[in-house]
Amino acid sequence: MMRTSLWKLSRVVFIFLLSAVSMHAQKEMKFADYLLKYENQSEVIVSDESVFKIKINKGKLSIIKEDYFESIILNETGIKNFKEEFYDSELSPVLEYEAYTISKKGKKIKSNLIKEFANDDANIFYDEIKKKEVTFKSLEPGAKKVLKTKIEYRDPNLLSRYIFQKSLPSEKMMFRLEVDNDIEIGYKLFHEEGVDINFRKEEKRKKTIYIWEVYDTEPFKYEMSRPGILYTAPHIAIYIKQYKGADKNSNLLGTVDDLFHYYQSFVEGVNSEINEELINIASAVTEPYDTEEEKVKAIYYWVKDNIKYIAYENGYEGFIPREANLVCERKFGDCKDMSSIITAMCSGIGISNVYLTWIGSRVIPYTYSELPTPGVDNHMIAAYINGDEIIFLDATDQKTRYGLPSSFIQGKEALICISKDEYKLHKVPIVSEDDNEVTIKVSAKVDGSIIKGKGKTTMSGIARSNILARMSTTNDKKRFNSIKGRVRLGSNKFQLLNPVEQNVEERDSMYIINFDYELDNYLVELDDEIYINMFLRELTLIDEFEDDRIFPFVFEYKLNYVIQVDLEIPANKEIGSLPEALYIDNGQFIYNGEYNKYDNRVTLDYSIKLREISIDPTHFDAWNKSVKEIKNYMKQTITLKDKT
Repeated sequence: MMRTSLWKLSRVVFIFLLSAVSMHAQKEMKFADYLLKYENQSEVIVSDESVFKIKINKGKLSIIKEDYFESIILNETGIKNFKEEFYDSELSPVLEYEAYTISKKGKKIKSNLIKEFANDDANIFYDEIKKKEVTFKSLEPGAKKVLKTKIEYRDPNLLSRYIFQKSLPSEKMMFRLEVDNDIEIGYKLFHEEGVDINFRKEEKRKKTIYIWEVYDTEPFKYEMSRPGILYTAPHIAIYIKQYKGADKNSNLLGTVDDLFHYYQSFVEGVNSEINEELINIASAVTEPYDTEEEKVKAIYYWVKDNIKYIAYENGYEGFIPREANLVCERKFGDCKDMSSIITAMCSGIGISNVYLTWIGSRVIPYTYSELPTPGVDNHMIAAYINGDEIIFLDATDQKTRYGLPSSFIQGKEALICISKDEYKLHKVPIVSEDDNEVTIKVSAKVDGSIIKGKGKTTMSGIARSNILARMSTTNDKKRFNSIKGRVRLGSNKFQLLNPVEQNVEERDSMYIINFDYELDNYLVELDDEIYINMFLRELTLIDEFEDDRIFPFVFEYKLNYVIQVDLEIPANKEIGSLPEALYIDNGQFIYNGEYNKYDNRVTLDYSIKLREISIDPTHFDAWNKSVKEIKNYMKQTITLKDKT
């Protein structure tokens, strides 16, 4: 009797709580309420909802996603945000869409203006995913924007994630799954700590409904050099484990093995026949070399130099590498194509231990065990297994030397396809700061009111490749200005003269710039004394973090930055005392500054060695303390006075 009463009581409490949540979700705020609650905002999301309906239709999976977006404009600034966008592709086509404005008086004003864009990245030849842009009409403070889309997912392994945070504050965000009972789904929540996510599960006769709701979310905060949104924002990723079809159970995802076999279906049979032309090219490219590694390196460099990287996909072409014979004929390809031709050329001359490899860039935070779905990857490279060593070959990064990964895959886990039944997981190393070095050596002498001299800068490792990639242009003026920015000294009065580059195309050598320069209006003359700040090059690599910064600061790579300034003391002058040396090691970087005097010269050597690729907020205070000390140190001047 007591158990029955308790059950009835618990059911009443459950219904009450459910009603309370429902009332919260359905409560309609007035415009004045929004203005009061969001006084510093120009627009607020009233509701953002994403509903997956996954069912079995005639023995096959049917997957439809219905999205609903509604926002309210609060002021004149909000009116400027009169566009919203959604995406359409062959594998996830938009079946229906509707967009309209609801005026402040409640009038519905349909928007039938829509523009379609391909990816506008200058490096992209063709990208099958289309961005569709809707323009809302008659916006005013108090008006609402509404966008509805209905999307079909044609591949059950390619379901999207939902992020419970947007660039605007949100009243309500909801993710809903409606799944037939013959379908087993998997899902994983990320970064839900400290977020009040209301979850409930409802059992129907033939299906199960999962609902996640969040209310009153703060807008996503954008900060310079912060990790991607998936590293911090609460979100959910879903996948289908298995389903019961017409006559059998079908397994999809859930383990790394499942993901590998899915990937293997895309690469199985690729390059089963390598034509004679490609084999002849591979033989000619590698003919001067004796060792296997030298041959792999030669092929890798040939692909970088002769196959233009162009990212383009069309449906499953986003996953299937094209035949190496075709890539060679066309002389262009995407990341998968470049990996395909590298492995095929190696195989064609008898090197069988270079493999196609799936990997995610650093914008994706997951490991394969955390999320064994295609959502963990967005890139393909090749991997050369040389005994106990694995060399990652990313031909899309045209400037990187053999042996170094591209900067955007450092620290990421790779899935190496050894055979149709075997794979290997291996983490890409983070390149050490000693392998990424930039040095600037400057001679300086006082000539009247001008400082003039010669300089030499050298760059190695990822620092070399990334800088050269940014400077790549055939325009002489732009090239000159790029070089000037790399070697600028002192102030904006810096004049670059006679720059000469070396080893631009020699990946295995340091990139070098030799130059002459003049620097006017830099030294300070007072009576018979000259004051000079010998820190001619600022350390822009480090700066203080803002007090209100909340996210880690991410660098492209670790770096050793070394500067030496050699000042010739004028014959009629002598130097006073020199500042003391400064050495700081705070765990994140090492700073070293030291003056020395030699006869008629004084030198200043200063350097910073960045030892971490990401700085956590827990280290911001120590970092800022060090930076302040360095900045004060670098403000010091030396004094040249008349000889006594």
